[in-house]
Amino acid sequence: TTRNVPAPPPPPPSSSSPPPPPPPPPPPQPTRPPARVDPIKRQRAVEDTMSEYLPHIFRTLDRSQKKIKPDVLLTKLKTWRRARSALLGIPPFKIASNDVLVQLSSYGCVLSRKKITLVRGIGKAFVDKHYDDYCSNLQV
Repeated sequence: TTRNVPAPPPPPPSSSSPPPPPPPPPPPQPTRPPARVDPIKRQRAVEDTMSEYLPHIFRTLDRSQKKIKPDVLLTKLKTWRRARSALLGIPPFKIASNDVLVQLSSYGCVLSRKKITLVRGIGKAFVDKHYDDYCSNLQV
C-alpha cells in the first residue's frame, strides 16, 4: 500500500525583474593647475596663523632691532639665498624654501640662533651651515 504523496508546489514565478545596473560614474572634472599665490598674501596668511603654530617667544621680539617691512625683508632674503646658493653651487631651495623665507620675513628682523630654530622648516643643519652668513648679510 503505497501512499500517494502530493508533489511540493512549484516556486511562485518571480514578479520582479533583475535589479537595474548601477548608474555610470560622473565624468571626471577637468583639473586646473594650482593658482599662483602672491608672496605678500602668503605672508599675511602666515602672520594670521603664526600664533597657532609658533610659540609665544616670537610675539616678543628683541626691541633693540629695527623692524623691516616684511616685503623688503623677503626681497633681501631671496637675494641672500640666491647669492648663497651660487657660492655653494647648490639649488636655492636646498638652503631654504620660499615658505621658510616668508615666515622669516614676517618677523621683520633677524632672529637669534635660538629663535630661528623654532621656525618650521629650519633646523640644526641650517643654523650650522648658513646662520652666520644669514646674520651678516641681513643686518640693517
